[in-house]
This record gives sequence, structure tokens and C-alpha cells, in this order.
Amino acid sequence: MRARRVTAGFLILEGFMAARMESMLEDIGLVVTVAPATMVLIVVLTVGVVALAPLVNYRRLRRIDIPSTLRVME
Repeated sequence: MRARRVTAGFLILEGFMAARMESMLEDIGLVVTVAPATMVLIVVLTVGVVALAPLVNYRRLRRIDIPSTLRVME
């Protein structure tokens, strides 16, 4: 399922770049493409950042007193 989303995103991005950027940069004559390696890098970096995000709040999460917090919320 996720592979389909990444593939769909890649195709949409490729189509957008081809339609918009080439018409905007036709004076220069650049052919704008998105390499599959770029998409792989984006996916790897996104997964890495999401996996490491909880470590930023680790100390704060350790200090939370969940039972007393839940009692206050009741």
C-alpha cells in the first residue's frame, strides 16, 4: 500500500515538474526530472526523522506522572 503511494507521489511530482518547470525554463533549455534515487533519499530521511523524533522529548516523557495526570483530567 505504501509502495503505491510513493509511486503515485513520484509520478505526480514527475508530471508536475515536467509540466510546470520545463515551460517556465524553456529559454534555458533545461529538462527537469526527478531521479528515483532522490525519492529513495526522501523516503529514508523522512523515516529517520520520524523514528528519531521521540528521542527529542525522551526526558520529558520519562518525568510524566501518568496516574496523577489522568486523575486531573477526570
